[in-house]
Amino acid sequence: MTKVIIIGGSYAATKAAKLTLEIDPIVEVTMVTPSSSVFFNVASPRALIESNIVDQLIIPLKKVLGSTLYERCTIVNDFADSVDLAAKTVTTKSGEVLVFDYLIVASGSQSKSPAFKMNGDCETSKTTLLSYASRLSSSGTVGIVGGGVTGVEVAGEIGSLGTKKVTLISGGVSPMSAISKLSEKAAKKLKDLNVEIINDLKVQNFDENLVNLSNGTTLQFDLVIPTFGNKPNSHFLPASVLDDKGFVVVDSHLMVKGYGNVLAFGDIADIGDNTLIEIDKRQVPVLKATLGHLFKGTNLVEYNENKMKDTIIIPISRDGGVGMISGWSVPNFIVRMLKSKTFFVDRAASIF
Repeated sequence: MTKVIIIGGSYAATKAAKLTLEIDPIVEVTMVTPSSSVFFNVASPRALIESNIVDQLIIPLKKVLGSTLYERCTIVNDFADSVDLAAKTVTTKSGEVLVFDYLIVASGSQSKSPAFKMNGDCETSKTTLLSYASRLSSSGTVGIVGGGVTGVEVAGEIGSLGTKKVTLISGGVSPMSAISKLSEKAAKKLKDLNVEIINDLKVQNFDENLVNLSNGTTLQFDLVIPTFGNKPNSHFLPASVLDDKGFVVVDSHLMVKGYGNVLAFGDIADIGDNTLIEIDKRQVPVLKATLGHLFKGTNLVEYNENKMKDTIIIPISRDGGVGMISGWSVPNFIVRMLKSKTFFVDRAASIF
């Protein structure tokens, strides 16, 4: 029987498992993941101010896959420690050696704080979120380190309370500087919520209460929340298949270059912009076609970087935010309707 190993246990990995068994129901699928649940990190910013939703963000793998698919998968609750691509083996942290015919690397990425990415198991993310929420309730001043999308969303959520002095340290020329079409609008909405924004200074180091900036200034807060530091979970792979940032180098069919039986899928791959929309609309059709080609000999499909390009919705409080669809700016009420109102918490399980 054909053996497929999937490394990972969140959005990309569960999608890969579903697609694999949909295309070839008789393959043997093994998922290597340290957690028995998935973490819906999309709604982490909302959970900081509404800690009662945290449990809804931790969803058992059995529920995500469905009972039938779950029973057809072997779940190895462990970390991948090393991969030998030539020998076609995955060795886990505990020393178990697993053999594959095909390997799908869908291990995602991690962040400085497990509140925003699953840096291991879901319980660590849950504990961190609840700790932040508890400390936030008694904090008057909050420093947010990192001006990417997560930092902006966190600043917006906490700023909307109206009871905290919130400072966002962007680390760049502006919040969300990588998304130039939305950066200025996002900054304005944050300022409307009385969020102070510090630009053009780097964070040298920080702890739970202090932030040291590159100009020698030290800022003190009741609570410091890091929202930066995303890096790929690829330490178990040989350096020869990684780029200089640690992402897996793939071709237009999501195949790892030089290995026709190894694929990378999700934000571990060196393509796309690492959003759920990008994975769902651009990568999923390619992965489905590539698996069909490998298992059934059907036609391949190439990754289309222009499909749903410049599409992102960013809540900045429950009342709205900023966003664009295919490069076209969307009004505040659309952002609220699509995402800000619920942060998708009400349908988290169905998104996986």
